[in-house]
Amino acid sequence: LVSILFIMKIIFCIGLAFLVIGSSLADEEEKAATSDWSPDPCFPMCTTDTAFTSPAPERHCIKTDCFDEPLCADMCAVINQCGSYEWIMNNDDTDIFGETWCAVDGYGMCYCCDC
Repeated sequence: LVSILFIMKIIFCIGLAFLVIGSSLADEEEKAATSDWSPDPCFPMCTTDTAFTSPAPERHCIKTDCFDEPLCADMCAVINQCGSYEWIMNNDDTDIFGETWCAVDGYGMCYCCDC
């Protein structure tokens, strides 16, 4: 019984060592992959620029998702049968928590309006 507990402790220690070494390697890989991103000095207390805010409520817009502008226009007219659309391109890294932010470059938040 004592030898089984001793072996289990050794296996646990080896596993813990692999976990610690593996996690430190992952941190270096993550730092290397994201080295080009540097948040604004105000981050995370930045406020969303007025150009990136959603349309006024009286326009009766439906928030959809991040698309390119041609798809937004077609989707609003054909699928949602809305009279207009508003496409807000917001790929600003300092506004990642903003309601109009899209992670894909060239995509914007699509609002179908006057439905």
